[in-house]
Amino acid sequence: MAEETFRRVIPRGTRLRQLLDVEIPGDPPDGSLLLWDAAQGRWVARQITVPAHTHAPADITPQGSGSGLDADLLDGQHASAFAAAGHHHDGTYVKKTGDTMSGTLTIDTGTAGSSILQVRTSATSQYSTAGIEFYHGAPVSAQRDIRFFLENAQAGGGGNANLFLRHQRGSWPDARNILVYNMQTEELQLSGSNLRFLQSPAGSSAGSETAYQIWHAGNDGAGSGLDADLLDGKHASDFAPASHTHPPQNTFATVKVGATNLVADAPADVLELAAGAHVTLTPDAANDKVTIAVGPQGSGSGLDADLLDGQHASAFAPASHTHPDATTTTSGFLSAGDKAKLDGIQPGAEVNQNAFSGVKVGSITIAATQKTDTIELVAGSNVTLTPDAANKKVTIAASGGSSVNSYGVVQVGSTNVAATVPGDTVKLAAGSNVTLTPDAATKQVTIAVSPQGSGSGLHADLLDGYHASALQNQNAFSNVAVGSTTIAASTTTDTLNLSAGSNISLAANTSTKTVTITVSPQGAGSGLHADLLDGYHAGNSSNQVPVSNGTLCNSLNADLVDGYHASSFLLTSGGSISGNLSVSGYVTIGNRPFLFRGKTTSQSIAANTTTVVSFPNAVSQTGPGNWNSTSNFYTVGLAGLYLVSVSVLLNAATGGGRVSLRVRKGGTEYYVYDQNIDTSDYVLASGQILLPCAVNDTIDVVIWCSTSRSTYSEGTAGTFNRLQIVFLG
Repeated sequence: MAEETFRRVIPRGTRLRQLLDVEIPGDPPDGSLLLWDAAQGRWVARQITVPAHTHAPADITPQGSGSGLDADLLDGQHASAFAAAGHHHDGTYVKKTGDTMSGTLTIDTGTAGSSILQVRTSATSQYSTAGIEFYHGAPVSAQRDIRFFLENAQAGGGGNANLFLRHQRGSWPDARNILVYNMQTEELQLSGSNLRFLQSPAGSSAGSETAYQIWHAGNDGAGSGLDADLLDGKHASDFAPASHTHPPQNTFATVKVGATNLVADAPADVLELAAGAHVTLTPDAANDKVTIAVGPQGSGSGLDADLLDGQHASAFAPASHTHPDATTTTSGFLSAGDKAKLDGIQPGAEVNQNAFSGVKVGSITIAATQKTDTIELVAGSNVTLTPDAANKKVTIAASGGSSVNSYGVVQVGSTNVAATVPGDTVKLAAGSNVTLTPDAATKQVTIAVSPQGSGSGLHADLLDGYHASALQNQNAFSNVAVGSTTIAASTTTDTLNLSAGSNISLAANTSTKTVTITVSPQGAGSGLHADLLDGYHAGNSSNQVPVSNGTLCNSLNADLVDGYHASSFLLTSGGSISGNLSVSGYVTIGNRPFLFRGKTTSQSIAANTTTVVSFPNAVSQTGPGNWNSTSNFYTVGLAGLYLVSVSVLLNAATGGGRVSLRVRKGGTEYYVYDQNIDTSDYVLASGQILLPCAVNDTIDVVIWCSTSRSTYSEGTAGTFNRLQIVFLG
């Protein structure tokens, strides 16, 4: 009997042990009830037979809520609280075996830090992929979509996998790999016609970014919009080339005035000589010199600004002066030998002990003849002598006549002012800019120049405009540089003369303080031929140098172009440029190295074999350099930078496979194309590279394929299969 058919009726007060201790005798029929047999103390199965009868619903009372019966409820719930037997949740939950979702999906991993979303495949075959595809309602789901996927580049995967972000724009092969990352070579490739970098300030909101175009070799140069060809916002045409020169216009590189250097900092710089107070400037154009004088000068000018403490420069010794040693006949400094002799005289020596070797009175010298000689002072008329032995002095006083102490002679400079009568007075008069301060108590007169200092207009403490401390630094021009030659001043009064040479004239302009140097004379008969161009006059009979009026022009200066000789320009026959060359516009350079070759015939490429690509069809070639048709390599004929561009169209191969196109220089390989092709389709392998080359370097092209292929046969050489080598400079 099935257990679920029992209807258990449990008496009130039944214990759990009693409930579990149930014995079902025999095989009770269906519909039996478990009843408690109190006499036997156990559960028994009994079938209760109810006579057939029916009751109308109304006969069952009470009914409804509160009756305690509620026979229309299941666990207190009406049928409306339960789902129908055929219900499902297909529109609510996503199926594990694949389904379509609408709306936004949010995956919250909390703080566990596990992967948010994993997309994987168990396939390990070559080109098996695992990725995510985004597309909109295009006619076909594979069109106009974005795929982000990881692709095995070889069976088994490993580290040789590629990560792709691909834009499918239409039916294959109309697709573009926006991003490709090779996990083996760690090479990252970005594709786009307008690559830009968005930069926004810290903390800014969306939409405030500034777009900056990313530089690459393909968008360099003028017109790129990048300003990648500018320096601080300026083109090269805004700068002078490194090889440019200037006419020698810096007349004086450095002019030293006292301890200060005045440096010319521009080609057209002008050194101005300005006449200050009591200074006159006299330019002499004929002799190319400027005379600087203090004026007015001399007695009565009230200035005497050319004196130092009342003395001319002639009263002072130059800084370089020397003194000769004294001899027995001439005065001088003590020599080292004489000093040694003096040092040899012992204290108390009696040699040469004459007290006064000579006493000069007026123009007469009284000489002592022996060491104990005595000179006698005799009081003459109107003179009294008062000897003082204790103090070893003699007082000479005038007696008779005037009793006033006086000076018989007052010397002013080299002039003696003598008193003519007793009591005569010499008068000190204060001239211009001079003050006299008498002091009767100390019997002295202070003579001062006043006013003095800056702004007084006097500067009477200067000598020829300089302080005494500057007398050793009076070279007017310490150095004058003319081209690469420096002319140094050797004395304080050195003069730099500008002399007019052959066919040169010098014109000084005092108002602008300039000296104009011109070629003169000019024209026919001058002997200069400065009016000839390549030996021809303008408008000559042969008309080699025509002019608008057909007549001779003697003022052409025809040997210069904008002030430059022909040696400053490149000749059409060639030449060299040092430094940077800036060109605005297009430049046509003839006979520079250039090679363009193609191929129309098919060439077999064996699997896993590096094969030299042949380019048997010549399209164009100029300049130095040779092509070897047997070995299929180019030999460089002119050293410089070359741009090598190559493309090879390969026929379809079953299973696709890897294609690697490389350019070799002297045997060294440079990859220009390396891709894994996951379909059996045509492949256009192409790329370009810059190569610095020396003379006799060789350039060729090799290709490697993981599956056997062949090059595409084309009607016109150079359409797809081409090799271009261009000399850049």
